[in-house]
Order: sequence, then C-alpha cells, then structure tokens
Amino acid sequence: MNEQENVQTVLHSAVSENNVDLVKVLLNQGVKVNVQNNQGDTPLHLACQNGNLEMVTLLLAKGADATIPDKADGYTPLHWAAFNGHAEVVDLLTQLPIDLNVPEKHDHMTPLHLAAMQGHTEVVEMLIHAPNVEINAKNAYANTPLHLASGAGFVGVVDVLSRANGIDINTKNQENMTALQLAAVEGESEVVRILVNHPDIQLELDEET
Repeated sequence: MNEQENVQTVLHSAVSENNVDLVKVLLNQGVKVNVQNNQGDTPLHLACQNGNLEMVTLLLAKGADATIPDKADGYTPLHWAAFNGHAEVVDLLTQLPIDLNVPEKHDHMTPLHLAAMQGHTEVVEMLIHAPNVEINAKNAYANTPLHLASGAGFVGVVDVLSRANGIDINTKNQENMTALQLAAVEGESEVVRILVNHPDIQLELDEET
C-alpha cells in the first residue's frame, strides 16, 4: 500500500516537473493514470495546469479521465487549462466527449467563466466555438462570462464575446446589473464603447427592466 502510494506521488512529481520520459516509464510499470493526490488532483490536472500539451496528450492516450474534479475546488482539467490560459490544451480537451459546461463547486464557474475572468481571449474564442458551450452560463451570482470580462476591463474578451452567436448582451446578474452597467461602474470606457455599439444593446438603465 505504502509502496503504491509512493509510486503515485512520483507520478505526480514527474508530471509537475514536465518529465515526459519518467511519466512513460511509470505508466508502463502499471502506475494508475487517474490516481489522485491529497487535493484530488490527477496527473492530468497537473499537466493541464502547466499547459504541457505533450504530457496531456500522453496521459489521455494512456486512459486519463478528463472529467474528474479535484477535491479543493471541483475543478476539472479543463477548468485549470482555461484558468491558466493554455489555449492548445483547451483546444485538445474540447475535442473530447466531455461536458464543457461543468461548474466548479464554490462559485459555479464554468471553464468559459474562468477564461473570461482571467482575460484569456484566445481560450475564450476557442471555447465559444466548441460544441454545446453555454455562452450565457451564469455563476452563483448570476454573472455571465461577459459580466466578468466587462467588469474587469478585458477588452479583447468582451469584443470576442459580444460578437458571438447567441450572446445575451442585456442579461442581468444577481445585483440586477448588465455587463454594460458593470463596465460603466468600473470606469472601463473601452468596454463601454464596444457594448454600446452592439446592435441589441438596451441603453435604458432602469433597474426594474
């Protein structure tokens, strides 16, 4: 039991250190590819955090499960790749037959929320063109990815989201605010410029509408 636990720890360490050759040796020796550490991270979680496309590809080929959430936050490997802005890894993961809209367990953020919140324009663009991604998904506070990007002033992300098919530009969050209102409150003038030029924008700021 202890020996197997030590081997599993070596696998996590090898992935964290981007040591592809050692990972191959360990997996060929029968170490379980989906073993979780104390935080619930699998080797695939760590590879996606690092953005190591070769490592991710190897682990998936060896049977890594991309749907396992970690224990701390309920993050899947895709959550981590999106949060850290690893576009090539996100592109690979979105080609798998997995749910791309899974929320993490604290604030109910989808991978698209996280990418938008962090200002990762390329990742956002990949996700909104992936199959069945909910572009208007709401987190625990009813914020959409557009809300988060607008309030944070991520112009590139706002531009991409505002031009996406099916975007609800006027949806309100738990505080009854639209993305435009959030951007205005935060003084994000370039974001405001993009949003007010959207053909579907409602400029009336009546909180009852």
